[in-house]
Amino acid sequence: MSHYNKFAEVYDYVHGSRHKTISYLKNILQQYHPSAGKILDLACGTGSISYGLAKDYFVTGLDNSSGMLRIAR
Repeated sequence: MSHYNKFAEVYDYVHGSRHKTISYLKNILQQYHPSAGKILDLACGTGSISYGLAKDYFVTGLDNSSGMLRIAR
């Protein structure tokens, strides 16, 4: 069992807004791989960053924590 399962419910609250991270990643992708259409988000957690990127990309998220994935779904 992943320790993150217990932390999953409050993970996004503790980490706060992910808007800056999403914006940063979009800028990096545009700069270095502007034709990218798909993203593999390893250790996606609750999917908050994946969700923000999914507006412009096809995103697949993977995580070892079933609790995190439950929230991401």
